[in-house]
Amino acid sequence: MVRYYAGAADKIHGETLKMSGEFQGYTLREPIGVVGHIIPWNFPTIIFFFKVAPALAAGCTMIVKPAEQTPLTALYYAHLAKQAGIPDGVLNVVTGFGHTAGAAITAHMDVDKVISDLQ
Repeated sequence: MVRYYAGAADKIHGETLKMSGEFQGYTLREPIGVVGHIIPWNFPTIIFFFKVAPALAAGCTMIVKPAEQTPLTALYYAHLAKQAGIPDGVLNVVTGFGHTAGAAITAHMDVDKVISDLQ
């Protein structure tokens, strides 16, 4: 999965649109900004990579909040990402309970998008 999104990263381009007359339209795909990922306790490894890989490929920075039952999984993968050369501040892990840490991520004005599998 990580290799798939890594391979797709340089293939994400905008489109040129035909317009009337001498005009041309062009769409530009840009990173959305800071993405907050709230990950549930079940399947912490696969869900971590389902969230992180496409966000990295799109050029986003992110805050990952793992479930309080499985924080070590996300912390370990963030450690591996740093060892692999991901710059500081690109992949951030915040641990804690949902009603405090999760709520802070969802309410923060500098978090541009929040993705959660929780219901």
